[in-house]
Amino acid sequence: MQRSDDHHKSRDKDKDQALKKVNGSSNFSDRNSRELSSDSSDDGHDEVEKQLEISNQQLEELQKQISQMEGLAEEKRQFATKLQEKSQKLEDALTAAKKLSSQRQMQLTKLHRCFLHVKDYSERLKSSEQELQVTLFTLFIKFLIRYDVILFSCSNLHYLVESLVDATMIEVDVGKDVGFKVLGLTNGST
Repeated sequence: MQRSDDHHKSRDKDKDQALKKVNGSSNFSDRNSRELSSDSSDDGHDEVEKQLEISNQQLEELQKQISQMEGLAEEKRQFATKLQEKSQKLEDALTAAKKLSSQRQMQLTKLHRCFLHVKDYSERLKSSEQELQVTLFTLFIKFLIRYDVILFSCSNLHYLVESLVDATMIEVDVGKDVGFKVLGLTNGST
């Protein structure tokens, strides 16, 4: 490209010289055009140097901005990495908490089921104790009747029946206390 520009310039100079010879003032014009050419090339050179200096300053500014942006980008990458690490830790902690909660829920369900079993067994025990006491009382009465126990008076029979009823009631009350104690031990109280 530069060769073609040089080629065009030399051709233009040749044409100018030919025209000047034709006009008869070739020496004067040549000198004049060289001075103008020299002045204009110095001005053009100064202008190019100024533009080059401005371009270099702009380049330096752009490089500083690029460096700053790269620094900021690196800081943002590090920050994002830290956030990802924290997020992963939180997700792990949440998973562990869910697992622990699930285990405790299962334990609570088992404990509740055991409590219901103890309550059911306590009620069955109470019912069985009452049935046993009624059966024992009935057997005792049958025993007295079968072996012809002689009672001296109605008041003695009445006293005997009251004593048996009282004894039975005491045993029932004792059975209730035992049932509540069994139930109390399962609830954690003594």
